[in-house]
Amino acid sequence: MNIELYVAELAEEARRVGLPSTEREETLEEVLKGTVVELWFDGTGERFWLVADEADAVELGKPRGSVYTTSEARRLIQVGDPETVAEVHRWKKQFNAIVREYIPEAALPGLRNSPEKTRRT
Repeated sequence: MNIELYVAELAEEARRVGLPSTEREETLEEVLKGTVVELWFDGTGERFWLVADEADAVELGKPRGSVYTTSEARRLIQVGDPETVAEVHRWKKQFNAIVREYIPEAALPGLRNSPEKTRRT
């Protein structure tokens, strides 16, 4: 019996069948919960913090403009353009803001200034 061939065949069978993993991968939020990662921008000397969620951001006690949650980081990663990301970061810092998904006014029924509410009949 050729042991190397046998092991290779077993490995191939495992890949083909897709044996289930006994361990579940943790989400980034689960990994970071209760932990703070401090990151530095070398070019500007700026730093910001990455946390799991809003609760951790509040607990950190730093200005919200310099703290990113994992959901905010994911949104910025999707942008892909470094100049746009830098601009969002400047606005976030300037206004002590939270990066969130943009939802057009038209998609929010009952909005106070919506055309339906201000139109005279």
